Amino acid sequence: MERDTPKPLEYRRRFIIEELPKLDSPNDSHWQLFDRYVYSTALRIRSIRIPETGNWTRYLEKCLIENLNGYEKKSRYNIELSDSEYKFFESPEQPEIRKNRYFGKLNEAYVEFDIFLGKLKGLKTATVYFEKPDGEYSFGLDGVIGEITGNSLFLGRNLAELKFEDLPAGFEK
Repeated sequence: MERDTPKPLEYRRRFIIEELPKLDSPNDSHWQLFDRYVYSTALRIRSIRIPETGNWTRYLEKCLIENLNGYEKKSRYNIELSDSEYKFFESPEQPEIRKNRYFGKLNEAYVEFDIFLGKLKGLKTATVYFEKPDGEYSFGLDGVIGEITGNSLFLGRNLAELKFEDLPAGFEK
């Protein structure tokens, strides 16, 4: 299941998980994400590869995250890049995160599951999206180790500077 183009505003809660759970709508397809973060900014260069097709999409993205009543409100602005534009922005000195992203639904909640690779191998997260930041939501996520909503350590630009061993105790399962 490929995700539609992101909405400008999204409300979400994020969790560390042990493994990918069984999904209401299982789908083994995934995206391969390569995120390079521009130092001291909210900018990243994101490359997405769809393994089934081999197609690549690359874009410059600005992410702004605001904590709101136990949720995160994410504003995201994208500019798709041509191959030559991507090469202009790409720099091996920029810290990078690599991960596989899987998609699913749990009790009608849309969920993205990230399995980190490389220096963050062992980290697994789930991001649950909501229409608005209120009400009680029961999405039945099993295998939760801890909630990381609002924890700035687990924002991509900060994770890009870390290795799995640098994460706080209790998240190493």
